[in-house]
Amino acid sequence: MTRDVAELLQSDADDRRLDALHADAFDQAVAALLTTGPVQVVLDGQSISYASSAGLRCLLSLAKRVRATGGRCRFAALSEPLSQLFEQAGFTKVLEIFPSVDAAVE
Repeated sequence: MTRDVAELLQSDADDRRLDALHADAFDQAVAALLTTGPVQVVLDGQSISYASSAGLRCLLSLAKRVRATGGRCRFAALSEPLSQLFEQAGFTKVLEIFPSVDAAVE
């Protein structure tokens, strides 16, 4: 299953933010994804222009929750701001990150 982060944010804007305002909705969408058991998630992050600490927590939680159910979570096509945040937070060492959705799906 490939999901654009924007789908989980349920936002129509071109410029999407993953912040405290959207964290609860994102967490609820993730919980709904996991109701069927193990899933293979590729999260397309190219549309995310900003992520707060709450947003980063949501993304890390997503990966942990998917793994806990026996699934696999990959992050793909991160926007430049999100890529920089992942690097600064050390997420590049603990999460599977790919340059494109196609690369993550292979």
